[in-house]
Amino acid sequence: MPEQSPQTPSPSAAAENASWFGRHKVLAGVGAGVLWSVILVVGVNAANADPPKPAVAAAAPTIRPTATIDEPDAAPDPAALAAATAAAPASVQEYRAEVAKAAAAADRRTMIGDNTSCRSIDAEAVRISKKTTFDVKLVAVRSPRIVVDHRNTFTKPTGRNSSLVLSCEGTGVLSTGDTQALLVTLSVDSDGETFVDYRGW
Repeated sequence: MPEQSPQTPSPSAAAENASWFGRHKVLAGVGAGVLWSVILVVGVNAANADPPKPAVAAAAPTIRPTATIDEPDAAPDPAALAAATAAAPASVQEYRAEVAKAAAAADRRTMIGDNTSCRSIDAEAVRISKKTTFDVKLVAVRSPRIVVDHRNTFTKPTGRNSSLVLSCEGTGVLSTGDTQALLVTLSVDSDGETFVDYRGW
């Protein structure tokens, strides 16, 4: 067997001293290619993926109207309304008459009150008499009775007129001790103000 110089390594020694990459470069090249292929596939899939969705999606509430009301385009013609009212069934006309009647009754109660009677207007006549400067005063009215009663039917007048609401007659007792037949009246003017008057009967 020939001798080898110590400076020249043998082929087997060179192979043993070479790096692992040098000895396995083919294997390393194949592994790197597989790794880059995996990275490329993951990147493409990530780019094409849908954006993340919330775990719970709350549905918006649906609101539906329960009724539809048609608004009139314009105010009704007064003449057409009057004609329709005249041609309306009796029940509608009766209803409107009752509403007007109730409104008039409310106006009367506002003007004269709910407790207007012969006794109440007689008491007012006595109060008025006490404020006068006359020597003889009205002290009381006995045995009053109704002469004219328009409490439920009178209407407020216009202009300078007045409407009689109630008149009562009775026996007036004077401050002198004398008695006299007396007529006490309650009237209302165009402003809705009431006034009481009395005179010998």
